[in-house]
Amino acid sequence: LHLGFMKSVRDFLENMKELGRHQHQMRRLQSSRQIWGAGPYASRTEQQLQQIEAWVSEHKEMHLCYECAIQEEGLLHQTLQYYKLMCSWLLTFVLPKEGETNPAAVTA
Repeated sequence: LHLGFMKSVRDFLENMKELGRHQHQMRRLQSSRQIWGAGPYASRTEQQLQQIEAWVSEHKEMHLCYECAIQEEGLLHQTLQYYKLMCSWLLTFVLPKEGETNPAAVTA
């Protein structure tokens, strides 16, 4: 559960960064269309712009899917329960019970 959720968050953030980069490149090409529109590489640049637009459209959908999955209430609840369990387990491992010595403190 923990690794799956964290991977989803990491993928979401990576997708968001890539989406931002591609959107910036797309806006730059669109704003300079008058410059390259009459040049010798106009058809090639137009094709590149169309590919970037298709990529951005596809990854916007992916971004929304990741956002919905990460913000899903049941998944968040299960993830928080997992973190609560792990924290309580770590505390019982680190903090000794009354009358016992902490083996980690003795060896340190």
